[in-house]
Amino acid sequence: MDTKEAYQIVNKYGSLLEESANHTTTAYPKSILPYPKAKIQAALIICLLDSAGSNNPSTIMMQHLENSYLFLSSFIDDEDAEIIAKYDEQMPKLSKLGKHIRKEDVKNFSASCNLEKVVQINDKITEEMIRLNEQLQELREQFKIP
Repeated sequence: MDTKEAYQIVNKYGSLLEESANHTTTAYPKSILPYPKAKIQAALIICLLDSAGSNNPSTIMMQHLENSYLFLSSFIDDEDAEIIAKYDEQMPKLSKLGKHIRKEDVKNFSASCNLEKVVQINDKITEEMIRLNEQLQELREQFKIP
């Protein structure tokens, strides 16, 4: 992939991120990505290296590219994204109960949201974000990016 194509891919991904900014969920179905995750990752790396290698690298642009790279961890299997969306939808209702919450409310919430699966999915997202951050660190070191 050349630099021009990489920027086109990153721009389409960026548009998706802008559209998603108003959603209240913490995870998204990867089927909404404009390209496969691996292709977006590669494009983001190319753009990051291109920006870092320019005569006047923009710190803000580099931060956006890095954040976008890390945010890819939030795009998960569609089935898992549905589970997270249901949890994210139900959580505020439980929180509103405040000090009036009962054991039964928590039990019902846990059962309706498949809380155990939510924890597993969030752990997976966290692990991927850590892995992506480590990749960025290696890239910074390898190419001496501040």
